[in-house]
Amino acid sequence: MTKEEHVKVMGYAGVIYRKEFTPLEINAWYEFFKDIPYDICKGAIKTCAIKYKYMPSISELLLECREADMKKRMEILYLMYQDGYFKRGVEELTDEHAETNYTKAQLCIAKDIIPDWLLEDMISYGYTNVLIPTEVKQITTQKYLLEG
Repeated sequence: MTKEEHVKVMGYAGVIYRKEFTPLEINAWYEFFKDIPYDICKGAIKTCAIKYKYMPSISELLLECREADMKKRMEILYLMYQDGYFKRGVEELTDEHAETNYTKAQLCIAKDIIPDWLLEDMISYGYTNVLIPTEVKQITTQKYLLEG
């Protein structure tokens, strides 16, 4: 997403959670979200607005972005299935074979294994490749008490 789109997303989150972000906060968050498409991030914020009473952390929002991306991947696969993509071969494949190929593709996507050839075809169907880490660890701060 562009810097301008990121500012819009942060403004949207700010309105929902009644929070004003400083330029420093906006820049810091941008480092984590710059590779995520605008629509995925905005959708994740909408989901967070329903799930969380307070502003989500970076890791919570990244997890929501990941779930939104996974949903988008599955939608693209379904679109490909409806288009007859999984029946294509040297000769047209049977419905049973197409169903098997579709199921295998879903399992690959669910395990975050997307072969290059499948990713290229998904992109041709409108998928935007999103690089979201598979494991997002909760970011925490620790307070240290100094004894004097």
